[in-house]
Amino acid sequence: MTPRDDAGLVDRARAGDRAAFETLVQRNRRPLRAIVRRLVGVAEDTDDLVQETLLRAWQSVAGFRGDSAFGTWLCSVGARLALDHLRRQRRWRVDAQIVYGNRCFADETMKAEVVGAIGSPDFMFEAREHIAYCLTCVGRSLPPEQHAALTLRDMAGMSNREAAEAVGVTQSVLRHHLAGARQTMTAAFDGLCSLVNKQGVCYQCKGLR
Repeated sequence: MTPRDDAGLVDRARAGDRAAFETLVQRNRRPLRAIVRRLVGVAEDTDDLVQETLLRAWQSVAGFRGDSAFGTWLCSVGARLALDHLRRQRRWRVDAQIVYGNRCFADETMKAEVVGAIGSPDFMFEAREHIAYCLTCVGRSLPPEQHAALTLRDMAGMSNREAAEAVGVTQSVLRHHLAGARQTMTAAFDGLCSLVNKQGVCYQCKGLR
């Protein structure tokens, strides 16, 4: 259900109050962007999809029933758009990070850019950011429906019902996608990721070693 402090804003937004809608959006923009970014993995595509999400949400907010929190509903709109986007894209290869790391090492211009960034006085390795990027790489190697199920259920913390509604499937189908994602992820990344094979932590992966 929509939190009580948002209920009045939702009622006003449904009635066409753009200011109330913008207030709700500002409260929920960060999780929306996080979910879309985790799904698509590309900053430019994320920006475009977030903007399209906000447009779609404004056009359809009058029909928002309030069965879930406004933020959950908004993220669901974004997830559906991101899923449609993924279905039009090629899946990433399992060893994408290693392949592009080797390409970067072999290209003097790219290598100089990376070395320059690492050598900067304000450079800081953020394990959390690395893990988030790795999970996106893992997800983009999965079928889009599995990637969406894994992201919404295990990473965004949506319930089975919320995640299923977000991607437009039944809860049993969502569970099927989720099981497939976990099984594929374990099989494909067992030899690459120290976190998956339980031999270490994420940033001890084969690519970084």
